[in-house]
Amino acid sequence: MVGKQNITKNYFKRILIMLLSLGPGDKIKMSDQWWDSENMEWCEYVTGAPFEFIPEGCTPICREIKGGMVATRWFKNGDHPEDDCEIFDGSDGKQFQGEGKVVRYFRHPGIPGGEICNNCGHLANEHGWIDQGELGQVVCPGDIIIKNEKDEWEAFHPVHRVTWGDCNE
Repeated sequence: MVGKQNITKNYFKRILIMLLSLGPGDKIKMSDQWWDSENMEWCEYVTGAPFEFIPEGCTPICREIKGGMVATRWFKNGDHPEDDCEIFDGSDGKQFQGEGKVVRYFRHPGIPGGEICNNCGHLANEHGWIDQGELGQVVCPGDIIIKNEKDEWEAFHPVHRVTWGDCNE
């Protein structure tokens, strides 16, 4: 059993390192897996490497080898491929991009837009929002957006999930 746990630990470390390497709009598809944010673990993983690296400039991305779900790294409004942001004409005559359909603008009456986030150090106005249940979910720049097993969008902060150190053991 110890051998299998080490394989699983190293496998997940490599997945998390790949997630952290995603740039804006880059995607990775997970093979028969989903992220359980409540228990903070990947579930229903498969043995072997479900990823194939594709160099694209300096940003490594991954593509699907087997059927599965998509994860996207989000940095700003419009980054998610399904945001489908509209362009509007402002009252000042300048065009502006509307909020995304997956990750919306984050605005809260009790949190000033210039306030610094305790989790990521970015301004509150640089954050996104996912409508999820009664409370919703704040999205920090750099978070990974995943559609969970309930077909709902959710975000997780990769810095809080990397607990195993360097993957080059």
